[in-house]
Amino acid sequence: MSADAGKQLDHDNKELPDVTEPRGFGQRLADFFKKPESFTLLGSITLFCGLLWFGPEIIEKFKTVKEVLRDFLAGAFEPHATGEIQPIAIALAMIVLGALFTSTLYSIITVLATRSLRRNYDTASRNERQLGFDLQQVRSERDQLKGVLSALEAERDSLRSERLQAQQALDMARDRLDAILSETVRSVSRIRRQMFPSAVHGKGKTFRKVQISYLISNDFSVEVRRRYTIRAGDTALHLWGISVAASSDALPASNFADIEFQLLARSTGSEVVYLPAENDRLNKTACIFFLPAVQPGEEREIEVAYRWPGLLLGLQKKGWEDIIHTFKSAGTIEEFELEVFLEDGTGGQLGCYETGAKLPSAAISAATNDRGWRGWRYSGKKIPPELLNDDIAARVEWKRS
Repeated sequence: MSADAGKQLDHDNKELPDVTEPRGFGQRLADFFKKPESFTLLGSITLFCGLLWFGPEIIEKFKTVKEVLRDFLAGAFEPHATGEIQPIAIALAMIVLGALFTSTLYSIITVLATRSLRRNYDTASRNERQLGFDLQQVRSERDQLKGVLSALEAERDSLRSERLQAQQALDMARDRLDAILSETVRSVSRIRRQMFPSAVHGKGKTFRKVQISYLISNDFSVEVRRRYTIRAGDTALHLWGISVAASSDALPASNFADIEFQLLARSTGSEVVYLPAENDRLNKTACIFFLPAVQPGEEREIEVAYRWPGLLLGLQKKGWEDIIHTFKSAGTIEEFELEVFLEDGTGGQLGCYETGAKLPSAAISAATNDRGWRGWRYSGKKIPPELLNDDIAARVEWKRS
């Protein structure tokens, strides 16, 4: 047996005699005086005795009382009673009168003392009846609400079924659209290869100026803007293919709409449109058509913009990402500029350094954009074509503050 169980048993044994053993006269008398209602009876007896005690004239004139009682008793019987009244009779009469007086006074006091209790009882009875009525109403409302709840649950199940059917229909439609888009992409690729062979089309084109900006949000989604100034070579430039790629650490994107792909013409009097030529979840290629075509020796300025959710999550996962760009340029790239800015709130800071081709007049400097985001600017000038056999690349590092 545990110590706690032993203590509990001792405690129970200490209380047991008070409940089970018979009480003696002294204990019962003490309990009597502890009850509040006992004081009413004791008060009545005390009052009666006090009246007797403080009635000395009545006691001194006992004979007068005796004569009065005698006359009263003598006249109460027919024929009239005669003889002496014994003291024991007077004592009995006093006891009877005392008991009558005490009981009457006790009854009056009891009625007065319990008046508030009776009122409370009546109030409690009325409240009980009202609570019973309210309970009945609540039960009725509960039953109604149960019915409404059952109807709502049935409606919810119906809506769930309808939503599931609609989702299934939407998934089927999406699958059909993806199949159509994939077929369109393959068709565009075949048409481009057939009509504009890469060995002939765009021969001699030159990227005269390139400006690229990466705006990294605090969730490592990236808004990218690429601005190109392209000069046609020996033949007219009708189209150009541009690639958008993400590492395996990025969130995949199903189509061009998921990355909000946009194509803008920055030269007056011209337009540009695109068709998807490749649409993998981490690699996409757009076939850009110049309207009208860029004639030999003519320049055209265009801008490509997109926002890829989680594009640079590798910064958070492994602490670095490589930003790589490839150019097939027949002439010298006069100006190249890559900017990378990080929004506050990531808990870290960016670093940047060159990893690809060593650019002439290369410079890497800290910078701040118009949004107040801090980052880096990597630039170079007069990049000859033979240097472009290697990729232009920069590694961006992210370290926790």
